[in-house]
Amino acid sequence: MAEEALRSVAELDGFSFFGLSHHLSEVQRLLERADHALASKAPRPEDVAIAEQKDKLLDAQARLRRAMGASLEKPSLTKREKPLAEDFLQEQLARLEGQTATGSDAKAAKAKAVDRLRQLLSDVRASATVPDSREVRQVEASIKQLDAEWREVSPLHDKWQAGRHNFKSNTELQAFRRRYEDCRKGREGSAATLHKALCAARTGKVTADPYEGGLPPGWSSVAKKAATAQPASRGLAQGAPAQRQTGVPRSRPGRWGSAVVSFAQRLRAEVGARVRDEVQAEREAASEEDGEEEAAAEPEVLPQRPPPPPPPAKAAAAPTKAAAAPAKAAVAPPPPPAKAAPPLVAKQPPPLPPEVARPPPPPKPVMREPAVSYGQDAEEDLDDLDDQPSSAAPGAASAAQYTASAKKKGKAKKRKGGGGGGGKEAEDEADAPEPQSSGTTRGSSLPPTPAWVGQVQAAFAGSLLQDLLQQDAWRALGEDTAEDRLAELVARLPWPNPLGLRLPLDWKDFVGLEVDGGPRRTSKRGTPQWVQRLQKNVPWLLAHYVSLLFLVTILHSLSSFGVFLWAAALQAGLLLAPPNLPQLPAPLRVRLLQAAHLLLWLLFVRSLWQMHLLVKLLLASFAAGHAYVVAGLRES
Repeated sequence: MAEEALRSVAELDGFSFFGLSHHLSEVQRLLERADHALASKAPRPEDVAIAEQKDKLLDAQARLRRAMGASLEKPSLTKREKPLAEDFLQEQLARLEGQTATGSDAKAAKAKAVDRLRQLLSDVRASATVPDSREVRQVEASIKQLDAEWREVSPLHDKWQAGRHNFKSNTELQAFRRRYEDCRKGREGSAATLHKALCAARTGKVTADPYEGGLPPGWSSVAKKAATAQPASRGLAQGAPAQRQTGVPRSRPGRWGSAVVSFAQRLRAEVGARVRDEVQAEREAASEEDGEEEAAAEPEVLPQRPPPPPPPAKAAAAPTKAAAAPAKAAVAPPPPPAKAAPPLVAKQPPPLPPEVARPPPPPKPVMREPAVSYGQDAEEDLDDLDDQPSSAAPGAASAAQYTASAKKKGKAKKRKGGGGGGGKEAEDEADAPEPQSSGTTRGSSLPPTPAWVGQVQAAFAGSLLQDLLQQDAWRALGEDTAEDRLAELVARLPWPNPLGLRLPLDWKDFVGLEVDGGPRRTSKRGTPQWVQRLQKNVPWLLAHYVSLLFLVTILHSLSSFGVFLWAAALQAGLLLAPPNLPQLPAPLRVRLLQAAHLLLWLLFVRSLWQMHLLVKLLLASFAAGHAYVVAGLRES
């Protein structure tokens, strides 16, 4: 921090009086921290680092004061810098008057310095206020423009976030969001930009704002008087003497007629152009997608069918010609060029000659109910065959029949829908397989178990209580096995976790979870964000909440010395007892510790059952509130 301040004041020529005053205040604040670190017994490391740079900071302070005093020799201060200059001179004057001079020369030098400071103070007060630089005025104008735009878009954005405002289209919504984000980012960075412009030195001649006092009253009055003067077509030479005689000053352009574009106007024009380009790009992309869908929906044009082969009767009628010219038959003549035929409308084959007999079409299968009774055994065999879907031949036949029925159903839908409702959706419905009623209607499917139920079960899955409810935990143990089991029980029942639960976090990590005040409200539909956070955090931190509830119950039992307190004391005594007691061998101690832990859980559940309903609701609300306001590990 001190190195950054020293690096910023290395070159003082590029700062205005406002910038010099700002850096002087920063250096003085660092010097105060350095003095505090030197006077403190246990200073912080960053204050110690600042104290090591104290000599350099004092040198920078002296250089800043000299630069500020030199800039006040010929004061050229703005309305922000004048109060700073007066405060600086009064501070230096008070510091100089508070010093004691011993000799006559020192007193004369002190009096001279005091007179000099008073003269500078009077000059500063009597000096005229100069306007801010052009950069400062542009930044201030942009800030005003952004504030005006923020007053317009912020209430609309709040209504949209609350669901009380709807936009006509997604394009309008995206354009509004971009406008809101640009305005917000501009307002966030405007303060730093203004401070940087104020700290920069004013180079060149500082000109006053010609529109600071409002529009000049000249040009409208001159325009009224110009109607009685010489007409404009006579030329400028004839109008100039009249203007000199009347003494009317030359009109100046108004603010609205100025050709200078401010920073806010340029920023708004750039944002508008960018929004228009994005909207145009979205419209072009949407039109291209519509064109692709229309091209995909167009009916396919059937290829031109080649001419039919010659009839076999003609080929059989001339066998002698084919035998007389074997060489010509070996080499097939090139086919004649196919004539351009019009596109076929119907998908029908060309007509065959009458000599070729067409086979009759196969008869349609007639589905009839069997009129013969096969008996009970035969019906059971048929049911068994229906229940076996892995057979090859019946499965293929049923699949073929099923596909044919689906196609017929699709064609029937096309005929019913006509030209208006048919198309791609009808084809998709025809090709989609029908649900089989044999497998789904016989068994009822249960709803899926929520994820948080599994997380709650996992919170108690690895606990010591679950292990003690198994039969293997109570088998006979030898001396060595009992000592290992006792060490395991002591490790699984530490002081921070007397219930033997699996804590997902250490207690210091649990206390140090990030508190963000709840999830941010969004306009997304579905399960709210706060419900999702409770479903995630409550099962995850359930072991910690149960441990805290155990502590509260122990404190409540302490007020009346209840049985629950003695059960907790029994478990603690068995854990803290010396390992090698002749009256308490290891196998017996393991059995007693396990029984004490089960008794502790039983009395804990009994205390929860006897707890007042309002106390239960209060503790549950505390746990839910903590799970709502803290962020998980992924969110933090």
